Amino acid sequence: MNTTSESGLMKALKFALYPFVALFMLIWEPSKFLSKKAYGGKWQSIIVSCIVGFGLSCLAAVSAADFGLSHGVSFIWWGLGSILGFWLTGGIVWPLAYLGVFKPLWELGEKFLDLTRKIAKNAAAPMFKGLVSVACKFPGASALWNTILDTPPAEGAKRRKRWAVGVLTVVVAVATLALGAFVAYTSYTYLIALVPTVLWDYHVNQALAGLLALTATTLVLVPLYQLQDEGKEGHLIAVLSGAATWAIVTKTALLAGFAGVGLYAAAAAVAVVGFIYVIPGIIALLSGGLAEAVLRGWKNLLEAVYDDEKNADFRKFYHNLMNIVVALLFGAVAYYVAGLIHLPPVLVWVAVAASVLYSYVEALREVVNKSAGNPIIGVTLSVAAGVASWFVLPGLVGIVGGWLAAASVAVTFATGLIAYPFFYLIVRALTSWASAPVGALLDSVHGSAVTAFLKLRKAIRDIQRSAFDDTTPYSGMFGHVLNISVIGVAIWQALPLAMGYLSFGFWLNSALAVFVGINLFMLLGKLFYKWGAEALAAGGGFVALLASAHWAFGVSGGNVIATVIVACTSASIIAGFVAPAVYLAIRPLANLVITGWLAPLLSNTFDFMWKVYEGFWRQFASVYRLVLAIVKPIASFIYKLVAPLVIAIAALLGPISRAVASVWQSISAMFGGKK
Repeated sequence: MNTTSESGLMKALKFALYPFVALFMLIWEPSKFLSKKAYGGKWQSIIVSCIVGFGLSCLAAVSAADFGLSHGVSFIWWGLGSILGFWLTGGIVWPLAYLGVFKPLWELGEKFLDLTRKIAKNAAAPMFKGLVSVACKFPGASALWNTILDTPPAEGAKRRKRWAVGVLTVVVAVATLALGAFVAYTSYTYLIALVPTVLWDYHVNQALAGLLALTATTLVLVPLYQLQDEGKEGHLIAVLSGAATWAIVTKTALLAGFAGVGLYAAAAAVAVVGFIYVIPGIIALLSGGLAEAVLRGWKNLLEAVYDDEKNADFRKFYHNLMNIVVALLFGAVAYYVAGLIHLPPVLVWVAVAASVLYSYVEALREVVNKSAGNPIIGVTLSVAAGVASWFVLPGLVGIVGGWLAAASVAVTFATGLIAYPFFYLIVRALTSWASAPVGALLDSVHGSAVTAFLKLRKAIRDIQRSAFDDTTPYSGMFGHVLNISVIGVAIWQALPLAMGYLSFGFWLNSALAVFVGINLFMLLGKLFYKWGAEALAAGGGFVALLASAHWAFGVSGGNVIATVIVACTSASIIAGFVAPAVYLAIRPLANLVITGWLAPLLSNTFDFMWKVYEGFWRQFASVYRLVLAIVKPIASFIYKLVAPLVIAIAALLGPISRAVASVWQSISAMFGGKK
């Protein structure tokens, strides 16, 4: 724009904009720079940083809303605070944490895992192979180890049975996963105590401790699985003999007479004998005909349960029966949550009935009487058993902490691989005589319920489409009225509270409030004019989500499960049904009384205001470019002053970093890497 043609009013406006432009630059420019650094690079790192950044941003938004509600702040302000918290966390806080802490840590972790892979392949694998070779030299051990090792059979001979080796490999893999759960929980409980307690209310400590615990767990699990993959049979026998030795030393009194060096020597002897003879001998026994028959029977058992059921009548009966069981489980969860938030008895049973009916028609609707039904039902019940064990085992057997996490993993796999298959076959044996008629009846009832549910869902979606696809003058008028209502509530509730918090003086406070209010009014007006019904649904759902989450978290004593269920349910009902229904309920009367004259009045008035507003921000952009042009030389000058100091520090640290890199490369080269 030509500055010589500017009026005195425009010059005064540009002068008044300078502090706001500077404030905006302080947030926008670092956010843009840091986001480009944090969310760029390799696609793997982009995915991880984006997922974590989005999760932390959502957490910041919820925490800001929780703080506002806890301190009696108007929903306008805590809503804006949630948006600002989302932006600042995703644009500045997480990029700083990622670039300063997590990215270097994860890059170091990648190098560490690459080194452990080389160690596992080039050092551990030959070591285990050598141990096996030495073990085979002992009298009688060669015959035992021949049943374990995956060596080609002699010409014309049958291939050896290795059932037991395969099963024990799976057992060790599951045990390793349970160990990972133990490490994750233990790391989390340790790390969470290191974060200042002032951050508890904002859930920062949980997020940081969770990320660090996940990192620690990865750095433990991946090397263990690398050893298992590269070490093969030698690693398997070493792990089993080590676990057996640990159990003998800590859980039995067999070595009670030993102490000090003698105890260590006895434990070493037990481990050596176990590695050479005992564990291979047990596997050799298990590899015999009896064990083979048992394992083959187990395989057939799993195939009978998780493959497609050939008996169509029983499949129909069983799937419908399990659908009822799953619906009752959802009802139990609803009863549990309703009790936590202290609903009146009538509402408790309303919530239970609604949960049972909804889950009955929707939870397994796509898999009932389908070939994929058995695996999905089995996995669902196994996961449910694992989750339930987390809550039941502390009171039942007294285990807590990392052991509880490991036990929950074990319960999940035991349910899916042992308990559920036997349950399935028992049910089939006991109900085969009645499966055809009862299955047909249950399927008919379920089909009728699904048909009614689909009609209800179609009716709700028709309401949504009728509201969200509305392009009549009423839609624009509704958006403007909604915008005026939102600003009116902000002036009524939020403005007095905000003026009490601000301490810049009456005139400056008033100018700031007017500036924020005008920008909100214009931007929301543009948005609401085009998407009035959608804005009502999204805004209502967002407010319901945060408000119900705050309420449920308080009345349930901080129970996260109850909070999430209540918040998601409330937001879904408000956004999916109540908001569009309210929009449509008002439309006939509004079209009859006010739409004809109010819609054009509001539209023309807002269009005029938007032209003025657009001109204002053109001036803002002009000032922004001018300030940026002034700031860049100053920043460059400061950089030139600081650069020699940075170079000097780098020169001091350079030899140290090169020495560390040299040592790292030397270690890596010892295990197959390049110098």
